Amino acid sequence: MNAVVSLLERTVTASVALEVATPESHPSAALLGTRRHGSGIIFDNLGLVVTANYVTLGARRIQVQSVDGRTWTGRAILQDFRRGFAVVAIQESARFPALPLGKVETLKGGDPVFLLAAGPENSRRVHDGVVSAIEPFDAYWEYHADQAVFTTAPNPGFGGGALIDRQGVVCGLVLLEVAEIGRFTLAVPLDDLAQHREELLQRQRRDQPPRGWLGLFCYSVSNHVVIGGVVPGSPADTGGLKSGDVVLMVGDERIHDRGSLYNLIWQHKPGERIQMRVYRSNTIVSLTLELGDAEAFFA
Repeated sequence: MNAVVSLLERTVTASVALEVATPESHPSAALLGTRRHGSGIIFDNLGLVVTANYVTLGARRIQVQSVDGRTWTGRAILQDFRRGFAVVAIQESARFPALPLGKVETLKGGDPVFLLAAGPENSRRVHDGVVSAIEPFDAYWEYHADQAVFTTAPNPGFGGGALIDRQGVVCGLVLLEVAEIGRFTLAVPLDDLAQHREELLQRQRRDQPPRGWLGLFCYSVSNHVVIGGVVPGSPADTGGLKSGDVVLMVGDERIHDRGSLYNLIWQHKPGERIQMRVYRSNTIVSLTLELGDAEAFFA
């Protein structure tokens, strides 16, 4: 018991609460609002915080608050749309308590873990559980993780909390609640940040080819992909995709699941056009969509 208490005392000091203000004119405001609360974990003594990417989208102001009530101004210096995390730099010359970043490969099913997140009124909340699965996952917003970590621990607070092992190593970032039996919360790996830390922080991005983006929300239903909505002003919106459309084909490829749709989109670059056939109101509709760049759209 003393070891667990000591571990919690050590980890909670690296946990921060984030309060973010975003202009109403920013494309993310219609989806996420102009006032957001998030969790973060300090992973560098110079004051670098990792959190969920959506928390900081379009941030005009970021306030970072420690568990003891100290507050600082933060600045988003890295936003990784592919992997779903962002890095915020605390604008203060000081040394901060930090936790090391680990890799998902160190975890296996049944391993004990706990989730640490910020809650209302600068509280800190912890839920423990075990790893129930590590497997690929695709989300409804054009996102895929090769190794997502599912846990039996419920999400204790705001998005961007940390998945921590019993050695106090941050092995993942809490992204969303799944609410399935034995799989309550999903965390995404921070392997890329751990492995390519210097490149990411110096260049504020990985050196990798840009990939296409439509700005759609979709669901897999009985071997079909149904459009649930589109981001206002996105290529999906301006190209004519509508909520309720059933995606039949992209180019010459039939679409049976969300993953195959995403892969076909990502094989193309921003600015390229794709042909899409959808089923809408008992009619097959053909659309030509010009792909965009998510990073540029939400810049």
